[in-house]
Amino acid sequence: FGVGFMDTIHIKPKSSLRVSLDEKGRLKFVPISDLESKNKMCRITSKATVKGGKVKLGFSDGRSMLSDKKEYAVGDSLLLEIPSQKVLGHFPLTKGNTVFLLSGRHTSIVCSVESLEGDIIRCRHGKDTLETLKKFAFVVGKDKPVVTL
Repeated sequence: FGVGFMDTIHIKPKSSLRVSLDEKGRLKFVPISDLESKNKMCRITSKATVKGGKVKLGFSDGRSMLSDKKEYAVGDSLLLEIPSQKVLGHFPLTKGNTVFLLSGRHTSIVCSVESLEGDIIRCRHGKDTLETLKKFAFVVGKDKPVVTL
């Protein structure tokens, strides 16, 4: 099977790896605990209202899910329990939250959102301020990442 960003790989007997990106945008494999291997962070890429008033959410890894909650927005991330798809956490793309940059000049940098203006996002990484496109930002937590990257 093909793997992508935030996927989990289990290697027998007791080894789990999370797929992440290095500074050149290549896949890298990070060791994680067995407890963390049951969770997956997914970015919302589409949102539509379907018959019955429910909301259909499309995720970055190709999965979709129906929800009653309308506060989820495109660009936000959800922490899902796998395989039940139970929502464990909602992380909106807003000021102060932590993001992982997926592409562009600043690939694989974890930084804190300072401002959002249209399609541009400004982030704080240490003492530096970075500017990139909003589509490159993957929210991974509030003050710090909730998953190992």
